[in-house]
Amino acid sequence: DAAIVTDLPGTTRDLLHSQIMLQGVPLQITDTAGLRDSDDPIEQEGVRRARERFASTELLLLVIEDPKGVTDEDRQLLAGLPPELSRLVVLNKADLSGAACGECETELGSAVRISARTGAGLDILRERLLAQAGQRPGDASPLLARQRHLDALQLAACHLQQAVQLIRVEAALELAAEELKLCQQALGGITGSFSNEDLLGEIFSRFCVGK
Repeated sequence: DAAIVTDLPGTTRDLLHSQIMLQGVPLQITDTAGLRDSDDPIEQEGVRRARERFASTELLLLVIEDPKGVTDEDRQLLAGLPPELSRLVVLNKADLSGAACGECETELGSAVRISARTGAGLDILRERLLAQAGQRPGDASPLLARQRHLDALQLAACHLQQAVQLIRVEAALELAAEELKLCQQALGGITGSFSNEDLLGEIFSRFCVGK
């Protein structure tokens, strides 16, 4: 219910964000407009925003209709993607093609065949997502931090230390608050965006705050 969905191509225009948890691992998922040529200026803007989102994406899921197979449009789309962008081909609608769900090989490389309608193959897709996030089977500490995550944690720690120092010397509290805000933004780069409004909502939902 996050957006109006139809079977007509080009109806998804906005970036739709959602955070999911897989075995305790938070993943920020973004559904974008389909990447295709269009004369519709609104759809063109949706495609532009989708491509812009690639700059902060760690894994692109290219969803292809399994009954149709890989098309020339799909090949052109992949050829136009940044070469450093990791991607995973997902063949959907296996319930219509009749093909077996699970890992498979295509001309585009390794893929996962699923049926979003029946749920078949989604367990394999979840495993691939967790592997991309750095989870290793049987590892007591299954998460392998990416360099981007380490940089964000170091930046958050730096802002937190600055805030503590400002509070200890009783400097202007608004400066300490700004440091905490920057710390929050750095952590949001790992866990997903968390705004001041989210924080206030959490506070008011748990505490009775008076004037």
